[in-house]
Formats: sequence, structure tokens, C-alpha cells
Amino acid sequence: MTVVEAAQIYVERKQSLGLSYATSKRYLLSFSKQVGDIPLPQVTTLQVLQFLNGHRTSTVTWRNKYRLLEKFFEFWQARGELLALPLPPIRPACPQTFIPYVYSRTELRLLLRGNAI
Repeated sequence: MTVVEAAQIYVERKQSLGLSYATSKRYLLSFSKQVGDIPLPQVTTLQVLQFLNGHRTSTVTWRNKYRLLEKFFEFWQARGELLALPLPPIRPACPQTFIPYVYSRTELRLLLRGNAI
């Protein structure tokens, strides 16, 4: 089975379950186009990494694509089409840069009264 065939079957299966699967379909078709119409077991970790590291890909998008490909490959591994998942190590999550400020009771009272802090 080729990557293109596997992607088409996988998307049709998801859509038959009632999912719209539009964005995921676009990602899978883009992936299959990038790696070419090769047999599914011939997909390499490097090919997957090249797809994930596409032009201007944020960490969030990278991780979303990674999870999609992980589920896609697991689906085919469970059906005997793949022996191992050709996935690179997952990229760490984005560090949280926002530091919340917690107002004191006095500051809240002043704010609610309309007084400046």
C-alpha cells in the first residue's frame, strides 16, 4: 500500500465516522504529496521530520501534525502495514511566558470603587 492510498483510506474512514476531518485531511494529503507515492513502510523518520519542519511552522502546529501522523501510523501499524512508527522525538511544548498577576483584596476593592491603584 502506498502513502497516498493509505492517506485516502484513513481520511475516508474518519469521515465515515462522522468527523469533518478537513484540516487533518489537508495535512495528510500534503504529507503524502511531499513524500511521494512510495510504499508506506518505506517512509523514513527524516521524511516525517522534513514535513513537520515545514516553512514557518509554529511549535503548536508542529505538535498537532505530529499527533496526526502518530495516529495515522498507529492505525496502519495495528493493521500490519507498518512494523515501526517512523516518527522523530516529539518537540517539547512551548514554555509558558505569561506570568499572571494576582491582585490583593485591597487592590480589588480600589479597582471596584474606581480608584487608581
